[in-house]
Amino acid sequence: MKLNFKEKYLIILVAICFIVVGFYYSYAIFVTKQLQENVVSIKVDSNRVILKVDNGDNLVTVNGNSQKELKVSLNNIQNTKYNYLVLVKGLVSGVKVSSNDEVKGEINELEKKELTILVNNTTKENVSLEFIVEVSTTDNLDKKIGYSYINKIESFDHSNANKPEIDGLNLLPVSYMKTSDTEGYWYKADVNNQKNIWYSYENGIWANAVLLSDSDYSKYKNSVDGTEIEIGDILGFYVWIPRFKYYIVNNSNYTNYERISNIVFEESNNSTGTLTCEDRISNQDDKHVYSEVCTDNVYNHIYDNLSTYTHPAFKDKTGFWVSKFLIGEGEKVLPNVNILKKNITDANEISSKYNSHVLTNMEYGAIVLLSNSTYGKTGNSMYSDKDSTTFTRIYANTYLHEVTGCSSEYNIYSKSFITTTTTKCIEYNNLTNYTHISNSVNYPIGYAGAGASSTGTVYGVYDLASISGELVAAFVLDETGLLETELNYYDVYSNNEYIGKIASSGNIHNLYRYKLGDGIREHYRSFNEKGMWHSGMLLQNAKSGILVRGGNGDVNNASIYTTSIEEIDYQAPFRLVLN
Repeated sequence: MKLNFKEKYLIILVAICFIVVGFYYSYAIFVTKQLQENVVSIKVDSNRVILKVDNGDNLVTVNGNSQKELKVSLNNIQNTKYNYLVLVKGLVSGVKVSSNDEVKGEINELEKKELTILVNNTTKENVSLEFIVEVSTTDNLDKKIGYSYINKIESFDHSNANKPEIDGLNLLPVSYMKTSDTEGYWYKADVNNQKNIWYSYENGIWANAVLLSDSDYSKYKNSVDGTEIEIGDILGFYVWIPRFKYYIVNNSNYTNYERISNIVFEESNNSTGTLTCEDRISNQDDKHVYSEVCTDNVYNHIYDNLSTYTHPAFKDKTGFWVSKFLIGEGEKVLPNVNILKKNITDANEISSKYNSHVLTNMEYGAIVLLSNSTYGKTGNSMYSDKDSTTFTRIYANTYLHEVTGCSSEYNIYSKSFITTTTTKCIEYNNLTNYTHISNSVNYPIGYAGAGASSTGTVYGVYDLASISGELVAAFVLDETGLLETELNYYDVYSNNEYIGKIASSGNIHNLYRYKLGDGIREHYRSFNEKGMWHSGMLLQNAKSGILVRGGNGDVNNASIYTTSIEEIDYQAPFRLVLN
């Protein structure tokens, strides 16, 4: 029987349909993959592990007759090594889980691992699998430190610090990836601090951002999180200092023992401290010269460890961005460049190019107090040497050639960090972990390079203690109390004209002329007495001029509390704060 053209056409069409359907059916059975990337991240905090899944649930659904590729990201933000084991619950016959990666192993401190796990569901039914990561500090996972689930995306930070403000500043959030003890790179972080870590103040990870040109900012802003930032594209590194109040200590000004700052982060730009202070330049009584007068509006008297003060550096801001390193040649804020020295006038002109200002003494004090809290190096357990307190100090930059980001060299023979000028620069990202041996016991003293930061990690502020110190925008006025300056941001202090009067009181350093918040009055130690954080070299002369913090040309006085008064045209290193 012959078929006409229409009949042939219908047969061919039906055949094509069968071929397509058959191909699709085969593909559905043997080939179909669901390439949905679910990211599970570990965060260790207060002896618990938080699992975070990017779809807001720890359950992963795999459709029938399909495969799903799962990306598991293990991100250890602690300074401790852990063992991990990835477990899958809910497996049934016909569902197999495989991986070419190690689902059980070790994850080093500050290390990030990514595992690829393939789930093959050969059944007709959809299955839901529960992914669990167990973490232990020992080889015995039966002694795991626990795990819990979060059913919604949360920030990696639980300190209540204000979220860093980066809009309109050409700032890109970054985090650090360690590849070895002495090498690593900076990558684009999640601006929401959820899928990959940007900051966690309670773990000493302060928010970092890099300043980029317009073209480079556009390039990286549109890139995926995790993209490596080329160091040649970076104009500067900046660190976010969130708004806080702190509990008053040493209001009597006579005690001289070490203290830790009790910091409470404030929400938005709220001022919740009980104190208010106002300038009273050259105000005096029979014994003391003052720079300010403070009042407790709640308790009617200033009490140590009860009265609180919203740090005056913040004014009406939620926080501020400070340059991570001292300004280097080429006006860059980068590690491993020669330090630039200018007088306050020239430094101010440079700051105007970058919509910024020279760091004030109060802003320097805010960094010092935060560093001296549980959120900074003082609270970092890596430096908790129980035999000596010297390792919780911020290690000084004593490199002879004055390069940004250097740390003191560790002397393995004396078991201490060198406090004299050295010809070796321990770079800022040197994460070699040293221990101090005492009575046959190894005590941790932390990272060789990162120990020179305000956190003891790569996320802090560097060069705060150095040979030459740094200019801060703060002036000590002469007896007239007059000041001519083009600076928009600065602090003023009284001239110590009446030092003869206070000498008889036994307080030869006149701490009353310092201001609450500058970190000097709060953490006073006797003149030239070396303490846990500093050499307590204080202002005791009567001249007027510009303040220099962190050092005064004598390497033995390179410390975050060392302060000197210099002539207005004095040249020294400096750093900037973004307006």
